[in-house]
Order: sequence, then C-alpha cells, then structure tokens
Amino acid sequence: MLFQLVPNVRSLHLPLQSKGQYQIFIPPNDLCLTLPSLRTLALTSSVPGPPLDEATPILQLAPNLEILHCHGCASVTEQFSTLLRPTTVAEPSPLQKLTELALIDTHLTATSFGSLMSAVGPYLSKVAIHRTSKFPLPWEWDDSHIIEFNEVLTALQPWTENLKGLSFTLYGTSMPREAQHLRSVNMLRKFQSLEVLRVQVACLDFYGHVGPRQDALVSTIPNSICELSLVGYSNLTPALQALLESFRAGKFEKLCRIQIDDQGYEEFEPEGEAAQELREVGASFQSVGVDFVVLPGPEKPEIEEE
Repeated sequence: MLFQLVPNVRSLHLPLQSKGQYQIFIPPNDLCLTLPSLRTLALTSSVPGPPLDEATPILQLAPNLEILHCHGCASVTEQFSTLLRPTTVAEPSPLQKLTELALIDTHLTATSFGSLMSAVGPYLSKVAIHRTSKFPLPWEWDDSHIIEFNEVLTALQPWTENLKGLSFTLYGTSMPREAQHLRSVNMLRKFQSLEVLRVQVACLDFYGHVGPRQDALVSTIPNSICELSLVGYSNLTPALQALLESFRAGKFEKLCRIQIDDQGYEEFEPEGEAAQELREVGASFQSVGVDFVVLPGPEKPEIEEE
C-alpha cells in the first residue's frame, strides 16, 4: 500500500527479499499502479541474498528506471526476462531505459549476468561490478563460479558503441587470472565509447602469460579512454611505459588521468630499480599532461613501545 502514497517518488532503497514480502508496498489486485517517476532503485540484502527475480514485482512498476544498484544479489534465473514482461503490448518493458547498473558483492555467474543483461535496453552507459568484502559463498561453490572480467565483456557486446564507464574489481589481493580468461580481454578494444575504466590488475596480462607484458594495456584498452584506474598489485611498469610511448606517438589522445595502487616499492625497496622505474614513468606521464596518481596503501597500526 505504501507506493500509493508516494506515486511520484524518484528514488527508492529497498531490501532485496522474497516476492511475498513486497506486498506491504503493493496493494493486491491493483493492476493500474505504476511509479512513472522512479529513476533510481537500490536493492540491498545480506550476503548471500535471494535471486534478483524476487524483485520483479517492484521492477515492473518502474517503466522509466534509469539506475539500478543491487547489493548481495545471489543469482538471476533464465526466466528473469519473462517475469519482467509487461501484461500488455502497450506497456513499456522494465529496464529498457536503464543507463547505469551496479552489482556489489554479487554471486552472479556468467550465466546469471547474461540473463540479467538480456532484459536491459539499448541505453546502458555505465556498469560497475565490485566485491568489497570476502563474503561467504554457498558451500558447494568456489571463486571459479563467479563471473570473470572477460565474461562481463562478452555479455556487454551489445553496448560496445555507447558504454562510457566500466568498473570491475575484486576483494583483496587477487592472483592473475587463468590464461583462458586473459586471452579474450582484448575484446575491450571494441568499446570505442569507453571513457572511464577501473579494473583489477589481475584481470589483465601484466605478467605476460599469454603475450608480451608490455602489451597488457596498449593491446587491450580502447583509444577512447580518458581515465584509467588499475586496482591491485602487479608488474605494471612495462605496460605503463608502452602506454606512454603510444601516447607520445599520438594514440590514446584523450587519456588525462591514470590511477594505480601503491605497489609497495617505496616502503620495502625505495632505492631499487622497480621503484625508480615506476617513479620515472609517473613523472613522464605528468610531463605530457596526464595526471598520474598513486593511491597510498592501507595504514598500518602503530606498535606501542613498552
């Protein structure tokens, strides 16, 4: 009944729960109720949460939804698009106007993500997938079930011409992905409208497992990139040096900012070759007008002297 009181609401934050529990918001047998002004919807659950399918009664009310954020979503079934389908041809399908999608601490597999994307319309311009904590997985799963970066890129192929922002990060220190996942990330180059990329370094071939390590960026990111954020620890310098050379040669001309995590060189071996090379490449980017930012590492607790 709650939605009858706020028919013009533009933003909602609701728990992701079973369909039956949404009846507190939706009056029974009210087929005329819609929320045409709703533009932003955030769904949050404890982890692991229920399938996103459970939220279809809410999504069906929002034909003009533009931003969808989901925290703790466990899965999306193959019936998701069918469940969202409007009751009449005249009604617009939910998620057809979606421009931004964020999945936080998600359990989605490649299959679940594909089921979700099959319901999304052509205007999608920003996607973010983040795992912010080491959440518990179902006992029969391991990390190999969770969607990989190359699988995200495969599912996003219909939006190569209009996706402008993409973020994919994992929790903690991640090992380089297997070769089968690294080989196909060069499909990222197809996203010729992509301007902002934030990606876990483990998802790119910085160690040269499937190709020259200096090509990890220049053979992968599109020329449209303006801001590049590399999350985590890896052998970044060879790829950054190659990117710098390409920039000086007139490629990646829109690039204006690079952000990386502190690689620990300054703390453990500040006078070493690795630290010196990374400082030099950072200074060189700055000299050609590209803002180069190294984020500080986590603060260590102070040890009290006895």
